[in-house]
Amino acid sequence: MMPTKLLRLHSDKVKEEATNTRENLNMQGVTVQFGSQFQLHHVASGRYLTSLSTRSTLNKASYSVSLTEGEEGSWFRVVPSFKAQAAGDSVGYGDLVAMFSIKREVLNVDPTHCKPHR
Repeated sequence: MMPTKLLRLHSDKVKEEATNTRENLNMQGVTVQFGSQFQLHHVASGRYLTSLSTRSTLNKASYSVSLTEGEEGSWFRVVPSFKAQAAGDSVGYGDLVAMFSIKREVLNVDPTHCKPHR
């Protein structure tokens, strides 16, 4: 690659990281609602939960996820598991939710295969 292209790519990366940091700060304390888009940031590693293109070994209808530096596959939409809740309703503690990858429009986390954390 030419040096100018590398510089431009690096500049774009720095700008995107600054934008992501601003967005994360703006979203702190905001109630999550069904239908909203989000990223899950693992604080200890600084990585983001990211949808992979491989199928889950636990549920073949779902796709695997991993912690990565963040990319398009790191954006998810939260949807209710039951029809009693709808887009725009607040997600409450203990609500069963499903997470769909925005990039792939596929199910990534199915609550029926998750063990409650106590």
